[in-house]
Amino acid sequence: MNELILEYKRALKDTKRRYEQMEETDPSRKIFSAMINDLEYVVKWLSTGRQPEAKRAIDRRSVYQRTVFASPEVLEALANDYNIVKESPRTVSDEDKRLIEYALSTLTQKQKEMYLSHVADGNSLGKIASLTGVSKGTVQKNIERAKKKIAIQLDLIRSKGA
Repeated sequence: MNELILEYKRALKDTKRRYEQMEETDPSRKIFSAMINDLEYVVKWLSTGRQPEAKRAIDRRSVYQRTVFASPEVLEALANDYNIVKESPRTVSDEDKRLIEYALSTLTQKQKEMYLSHVADGNSLGKIASLTGVSKGTVQKNIERAKKKIAIQLDLIRSKGA
């Protein structure tokens, strides 16, 4: 790393020397001035390990300053660029449908509605709460109870099959 800094410093020194030798009216003087600014910037960055002129380094910033928001269109474009494979819709066999219906049959109507709305439709607890007119905690408890009942049913099915 020190060798790299030395190379940049040598290039900076050489560029400054050439800049001073140029005439005031020389059109390439402007380019050399920009090169000097860039070289000074790089030397500062490499010497300190931090971006020059930054009031706070990225590791010292708040979570709100570090968060980068991206629209769904941007994320989809990135997914296409990196060839992220989208899952194809799964088909459910008749046997699986029967097992799902059996597991859901032990739930109360309210638990079944909330559980399916959350798991199958992907609704948030808050949205389900506003749709059903109950508190978010009530929705959470009902979904937890439904999960426990379904787990018990699945254990029974597995123990019978084993």
